Amino acid sequence: MINGDELMKIKNRILSLLVVGIFISTTFLMYKNVQAQNWAIDVYSGDDICSYSNLHNAGVTTIVQKVSEGCDFRDSLLDYRYNQIISNGFKIGYYHFLRKSNPILQAQFFLNQIGNRHNDMVLWLDVENESYWTSKFQVVSYVNQFLNYLKSQGKRVGLYTSTSFFSDYLAGNIPSDTILWLASYGRVPHLYPNIASWQYTETGNIAGAINGNVDMDYFLDNAYLNDTPQDISIQQQEGNPVRIIQEQLNTVMSAELTVDGIQGKMTTAKIKEFEVACGLNADGIWGCKCANAMATIYSKPICGRPYVNRLATRIIQFRMGIKFDGIFGRQTEAYVKNYQARHGLNHDGIVGNATWSSLLNRNY
Repeated sequence: MINGDELMKIKNRILSLLVVGIFISTTFLMYKNVQAQNWAIDVYSGDDICSYSNLHNAGVTTIVQKVSEGCDFRDSLLDYRYNQIISNGFKIGYYHFLRKSNPILQAQFFLNQIGNRHNDMVLWLDVENESYWTSKFQVVSYVNQFLNYLKSQGKRVGLYTSTSFFSDYLAGNIPSDTILWLASYGRVPHLYPNIASWQYTETGNIAGAINGNVDMDYFLDNAYLNDTPQDISIQQQEGNPVRIIQEQLNTVMSAELTVDGIQGKMTTAKIKEFEVACGLNADGIWGCKCANAMATIYSKPICGRPYVNRLATRIIQFRMGIKFDGIFGRQTEAYVKNYQARHGLNHDGIVGNATWSSLLNRNY
């Protein structure tokens, strides 16, 4: 016969087994659900993939390769890795590491290094290290200029950063259609898995596939190009370069040109008007200076006291109907505040992403 103490011990053992069973089941189901996303790694030249076939057989579907950093650094393994990634059946993505040099030149350098390579994902901008940046305004300005330039070239864009950097610096301050990829080790980001993809470790390893450690990720479907139909405005920018110029002049200068792809007298006149507004030689020829000036405007740089961009200021002044001298003084600030108030914007006198979007989508 079992006495009371023995019965209690048996009950405790059964209870312990049940608790362990529930823990194991919950853990298994949690990771099973997470792995239903796209399992990936992101790499740069310092990572060592020793077997791409073993990596693929382990279940990794996607590799995000570093392309560039700043205005002149190109990852030394880009060419080799590209061939390995494609030939072994992975999906491929690319990222650029942001530095404090000109963000538009960085974006152009990034695109030039990618060239005509196959791509399956949005183009990623990697921004991190809070102590590296001078101010929050600098970070927001650089990120927006970089992302908006890529968008002006018909690209879908994504942002990689840590959850803390995102919440402290960038949440609500970047284009709303930016795809998010957040790093958080040991804790699931609250935006995952509904909005943001997740880099869940920097010490991942797959025996027989990777020497050392590597970043590992779960990507949502919205990080891939085949997830969302291409925007009509992007489709319209492909093809005839004169059509693109006409569309851009209509947006930035309210030119009211017929978008027919023919550079007639009206288009030439509006090019000259744009050149005058930008402080360029008004010859009616759309060269590199015009293209770079337009790219700067499309990047929507933060502009206002004391965050002054002379070219952007001239276009803002042109749109406000005041003297366009590139000096963001009190008169310009007052006109900007008045415009912001009339259009339901935060009237702080600083032209950021929201004010630019309004200016470039409305007739003043």
